[in-house]
Amino acid sequence: MMKKVALCFMCVLLGLSSRAQEYPGNEISLTYGGISVPYVAVSVAGIFGSIIASVITDGDVTLEHVGTSGNISTQYYHNINPHLGFGAEVVYERCSMVFTGQNSTSVNFLTIMPSMKGRWFQRQAFGMYSRASLGVSTTIIPIFELIDGTTPLEGGLGYHVVPFGMSFGSKNLKGVCEIGIGMGPMASVGLVYGF
Repeated sequence: MMKKVALCFMCVLLGLSSRAQEYPGNEISLTYGGISVPYVAVSVAGIFGSIIASVITDGDVTLEHVGTSGNISTQYYHNINPHLGFGAEVVYERCSMVFTGQNSTSVNFLTIMPSMKGRWFQRQAFGMYSRASLGVSTTIIPIFELIDGTTPLEGGLGYHVVPFGMSFGSKNLKGVCEIGIGMGPMASVGLVYGF
């Protein structure tokens, strides 16, 4: 009886994998999304900075607006099998704060991270995956210039975790939707080109 159950289970697995979405050896993707951890951090810093500035200046300086360019991310993966790929991710975002009585302030975030992608559900034109990246993030604040005229550059740990991503399309061109947290966007859409 146990052999029959194991044989049926193996046949089901073979049937599922034969209809799985095909993956080329390499993939390049470009995604765009909105809210990220850096944007939230800049927003919170802007609110607290506005409260302090408002108290010091008797209400002459207050925070009017916090904005973002959106989060642009590009990834490269080399797929070692249909379920696992290793590569890198580069993320850029520009956040800005506008205060009354002053010019705007902007902060640029650039993050470069090695990355890993695992595909855990695959069908012919649809798949689901997770990915994780951990690397270095730099912060460039153009309004603060040092005495020699240079802009300070700060570095730190950067991460981006996507517990849930969906891909749909053909072997060489796919659309993606992702939900994640970190230096990359919390929700994003994009395209993947395989070669």
